[in-house]
Amino acid sequence: MSATDALAESLRSAFMNPDSSKRLNLAMNVGTFPSDSYIDVLVDQFLVETDFYVRDTLTWALLSQNREKVTQRIVAEINSPYPQMRSQCLHTLSKIGDPGTWSAITRKHLTDPNDAIAKTAWRAAVILVPDEDVSELIEVLCTQLGRGDSRTQLSLSKALLSLGEPALEALKKITSSENEVVRTHVENIMRIHKDHVAEYVKSIEAAKRNESLTDAPTIDQSII
Repeated sequence: MSATDALAESLRSAFMNPDSSKRLNLAMNVGTFPSDSYIDVLVDQFLVETDFYVRDTLTWALLSQNREKVTQRIVAEINSPYPQMRSQCLHTLSKIGDPGTWSAITRKHLTDPNDAIAKTAWRAAVILVPDEDVSELIEVLCTQLGRGDSRTQLSLSKALLSLGEPALEALKKITSSENEVVRTHVENIMRIHKDHVAEYVKSIEAAKRNESLTDAPTIDQSII
């Protein structure tokens, strides 16, 4: 066994520790001292890691490794039959932020029946989508309107709103949908948008007022 293989096997064994805090510290150390030999072990750990914070730290640790090799490994697993592996790989792609990986996110991911995977795919997609594919992405996302619980719907709402005016135009065409659940979801998205615009306008007005007060002449109290 080569020194590289031995290092990987040692790390794999260490991740078998039942103490999640120990696994968390291990992932942090691996991210601090990167090595190509760690990449496969970190990605494999996605599948079996039970602790959310450890999984997130695994992604963080991968971001400090060789980006090209990490990306290749992640893309190779993004269609894994195991939901947790697909979800964490999608999350990691969104953190890597390489536009070249956009094609790895498919309609199947965006419409995955598992809400957790779909939500992760939506977040990754809006980050990675190139301008020329925005309309197509919006079209797919709109097919998911009304699905899931309130958190799932809020996640989709945020994804669509992040795509700006093209998404708003597409949503306006669905406001008269015969599907009450879809129609209500669209109304909620429009309400969120309206509230955000109102808050933005208020912040701009407040900034202008502060600037006006800053530029106002100082009164000499001694002459009053």
